[in-house]
Amino acid sequence: MNELTAAGDANIFYIDGLTLTTNGTGSIADGIHPNDTGSAEWAAAIAPLVSV
Repeated sequence: MNELTAAGDANIFYIDGLTLTTNGTGSIADGIHPNDTGSAEWAAAIAPLVSV
């Protein structure tokens, strides 16, 4: 990612997915992958950022 942004790609963004969920075990049961609840929280948080 850093190499691409350094090369001038301005369309790459890093989002820490763990900051988008409200409950670690209720949203991300295995500590890494979101479950249905976590996916809904991510979608709600990201939608305003990517909507046109």
